[in-house]
Amino acid sequence: MSGSGGAVLEGGLGSRWLVFSLGDIDGALGVDYLVKVLELPEVFSVPFCGGRFKGVIYYLERAVPILDWGFIGKGDISGRIVVLVEWSGELIGIEIERVKGVEEYALVDAGREDGYWIELDGSKNIWALDINRLFKGLREG
Repeated sequence: MSGSGGAVLEGGLGSRWLVFSLGDIDGALGVDYLVKVLELPEVFSVPFCGGRFKGVIYYLERAVPILDWGFIGKGDISGRIVVLVEWSGELIGIEIERVKGVEEYALVDAGREDGYWIELDGSKNIWALDINRLFKGLREG
């Protein structure tokens, strides 16, 4: 989908991104939203969680919902690593398979969009997860 890419990070040009892999997807999260990367946390199922979350983990005595990749249009994917992301005081976990590193990218205003994703680097096929839009979608839905 094409459109004007709303700012994923308000940091402007040269923002830092945690680049990760999940199956054949290379994604990125703005490091400003990153709280912690956890390896092999135990995910507890929660009945009637709906299609948005696959369960919860416990982090610092707090239940943190784990996002279901199906909700953001990427199918039934699981990872062995959970990335904790915070936005406006709310915390969610996102499963990934592997951290590839931290890289610096500039968001282009005319970047392609696909649901909660914005193309970050077309030459490497890296897509950024739009954290603002994701959390707003979770609140509304």
